[in-house]
Amino acid sequence: MGDDDISRADEDKGLDADGFLAREGSLGRVPAPFGPLVDDVRRRVPEVFGPRLHSAYLYGSLPRGTAVPGRSDLDLLIALHPDASGDATAPDGRPAAGGAPGPGPASGRAAPPSSAPPAAPPAGPASARGSAPPCEPSDADRSAASALEAELDAAHDVIDGAGILLVTVERLLSARERHDLGWFVACLCTPLIGEDLGARLPRYRPGTLLARETNGSLDARLPRWRRQNAAAAEDPAERTRLSRAYARVLVRTAFTLVMPRWGGWTSDLERSAEIFARYYPERGDQVRAAAVVARFPVGDPAVLTEYADDLAPWLAGEYLRVHGPKTWPET
Repeated sequence: MGDDDISRADEDKGLDADGFLAREGSLGRVPAPFGPLVDDVRRRVPEVFGPRLHSAYLYGSLPRGTAVPGRSDLDLLIALHPDASGDATAPDGRPAAGGAPGPGPASGRAAPPSSAPPAAPPAGPASARGSAPPCEPSDADRSAASALEAELDAAHDVIDGAGILLVTVERLLSARERHDLGWFVACLCTPLIGEDLGARLPRYRPGTLLARETNGSLDARLPRWRRQNAAAAEDPAERTRLSRAYARVLVRTAFTLVMPRWGGWTSDLERSAEIFARYYPERGDQVRAAAVVARFPVGDPAVLTEYADDLAPWLAGEYLRVHGPKTWPET
């Protein structure tokens, strides 16, 4: 069966009239029960980050209009102006205690593919003060974001957790991120506060360049996944959290593997799995099952082993064969 038969002409592929990927969400699609939450985010984010704040964006189920009250989480990306001061005081004046929390949502929800910040800087005068290089948010920024996540989650029963992804404007607009975080903001994020950085980025087509640069580093995750699996051997709650995070990454990676052949974009995980299965029917049931786990996570250690030792290594190898190595590999 040829690609023309598999890729159906009447499908919505998330493209604009010129064949570029269209931005998928809007504030007008946010379900009414989440309106007070969005208003609260608009108020709290500038209070916390002050003049460091450049812009903020919603992403995920809220701006797509698919959020379910009490079950969906809040996903927020915040772009900051760089701060080279090395000040270890959080943007809202809260002291950043030693060993400030690392990046990532308190609820354990995975950040977008390939968007994890680099490791902490080597020990030295600046890092001893709890700061990061000017192109990265500081430990104080991350501490403030973690506190804000917890506050929003506690204040709004309509969400099941909140996750904030912090980036600097410099990093987001860099050549390294052009087809990773840049694409993510331009196509998958909905502007909420401040200037829309998507206007400074190019338009994107669903080709192999985008596939390679946004999801072409699954192999780099595998050692960490295996370490995490071993550490969670006696912790069912952590295994459940990991199953959801891994499953989301795997379904997204499976979809972007075939995205150029299909010729479009979808953020729907079940649809992503079905599209992948058209091209790789022998692995289709595995990816369909992962799409279910992404919504209904499980604590079964066999699932984590399958992901880290079978499905993910196969996907990583096939990705390299089809799309080649990522230009900017993760470190």
